[in-house]
Amino acid sequence: MSSVLTLDDLSDAQILRILTRAMELQADPRRVSGRPRVLGLIFLEESLRTRVGYKAAAARLGWEAVEVVERRHGPTAMIESWPDTLRTVAGYCDVIVARPGVALLRQDADSIHPCALISGGDRGPAAQHPSQTLIDLLAIETLAGPLREQHLAIVGDPRMRAVCSLLALLARRPTRKLSLVADSSHLGELHLPEVLRRRATITSWDGIGDADVVYVAGIPHDSLPLERRDSLRATGERAAVLKASCVILSPMPVIDEMDDVVRIDPRNKMFEQSHLGLFVRMALLEHVVVSNGE
Repeated sequence: MSSVLTLDDLSDAQILRILTRAMELQADPRRVSGRPRVLGLIFLEESLRTRVGYKAAAARLGWEAVEVVERRHGPTAMIESWPDTLRTVAGYCDVIVARPGVALLRQDADSIHPCALISGGDRGPAAQHPSQTLIDLLAIETLAGPLREQHLAIVGDPRMRAVCSLLALLARRPTRKLSLVADSSHLGELHLPEVLRRRATITSWDGIGDADVVYVAGIPHDSLPLERRDSLRATGERAAVLKASCVILSPMPVIDEMDDVVRIDPRNKMFEQSHLGLFVRMALLEHVVVSNGE
């Protein structure tokens, strides 16, 4: 089966098929295909939307899901290694979605063939979250319009895996304009694809009043002092300068990155974005089994 660890594992044609299939499933979730499968969920880091979203997607497809949320260990034993955990669970499943707390490597996928491996968000210098990016792409094109026509502003810590993965997509499928609103210390550690280095504009909230889509990426609590963190937050005053047609999105969770007034702003579509994730995950699960020839 075809594993999906980064968006590089999907061609543009495959991305289009997955999103088209997601929209078909949104219109009629009963239009499932293939025989029931067993999905393994290995989440060694906490997750709400990704873990529960994939579990719900499996149920909608008529699959069974088994979950591992901690590595085997005891008072007299060392914690079981990640490779051993992965290979053990793979022996029981057809597809695994994993968030291991470390970088997912190609050798991880190779070690469990023919079971397919999907990244549920990994760590490391090239941290990726491919299914979140597919959800973001569908949300932008469904709620705002074709990606290539948008002025997209990404606000928050650009080193977050959801943003790293989204930027990798934007290097392949550019927007009309890309703005980054981030702290200078974060930008110094960001490895932007070369094509985006030439296209991206580094600005502040004051510079994105004409944005079509504002993607509030979040700011981890330990990444900035409070006063610098506040400069990135989506406040009511900052949202007031955005145009009436602007769409506000977020990969979530949102802790204090948005004021309450922004949470209830009718332009805020983060829950619609999250709900689209069910159908994207269903379509991606179908993709990895169908690509094996079923």
